[in-house]
Amino acid sequence: MSKDSNIQIQINHKPTHLPYSMTLAQWVEHQTLELPVALILNNQFIPKGEWAQHLLTDGDHIDLLSPIQGG
Repeated sequence: MSKDSNIQIQINHKPTHLPYSMTLAQWVEHQTLELPVALILNNQFIPKGEWAQHLLTDGDHIDLLSPIQGG
């Protein structure tokens, strides 16, 4: 795969194309997400401090979860 290629991932079960070599942190920076948010990558929770270490690859699945407050 060349550096100019795109990858296809699923975000909340919707197909999305992204540039090759994008980390989870870079993807979050380009979104208008209402923080805080939990990110599940391929059925695994990824702590915010580790987002920059996860390179997104073709076929990845991201699920976004917002915390529920209450008591």
